[in-house]
Parts: sequence; C-alpha cells; structure tokens
Amino acid sequence: MRAINRAPSAKIRAFSLPHLRSSLDRIGSVLQAEKGPTNVSQLDERRHFMTVAEVAQLMRVSTMTVYRLIKAGELSAIRVGRSYRLRPDDVDQYLGDRYTEAG
Repeated sequence: MRAINRAPSAKIRAFSLPHLRSSLDRIGSVLQAEKGPTNVSQLDERRHFMTVAEVAQLMRVSTMTVYRLIKAGELSAIRVGRSYRLRPDDVDQYLGDRYTEAG
C-alpha cells in the first residue's frame, strides 16, 4: 500500500481567535433570531409572513389546530406551494375577534 501525499486543501484556513469570536457571535445572533419574536407587534416591524409553526407557537396551540382554522376559513392564509403563509395583521384580527373579558 502506498501513501498518498496531498497538499493542504485550499478550503482549510487558519482562523485567529478574534475571527472565531466574531463568527460565534454571528452564529449566536442567528440562533436567537430563529427563536422568533415573542409577540405579533414585533412581526409587524419586520413586515413578513408567518409560517403555520410560528402562528402555532404564538397562539400556543398545535400546528394541526392552525391548519384546521385555515381550512374552516376562520384564519386567512396564503398558499405558497404546498405550505401556507399568514399575515401578522390577519392573526391579530383573528385573536382580537375572539378576545373576551373575564367577569
């Protein structure tokens, strides 16, 4: 068996400690952003559509419940390919229409 001598790959780079720290900081901010906003008003600031999973997390229900609401016509949604997207305003309207005061 013969040994193969290979030159170091061009893809492998040496990283300095400050570079690694900044990379880890960027990764941490991305992971924090993936957790999602905690309320609908934060979504309004970013002006994007919500996924069914995001709506379910916001409402603290299962994704199946959100799909049922969409199918029943109680919650407006836009079909994108095989998935749905919801506007934060529509979610606010749905929740506002079902809000009741205790007492």
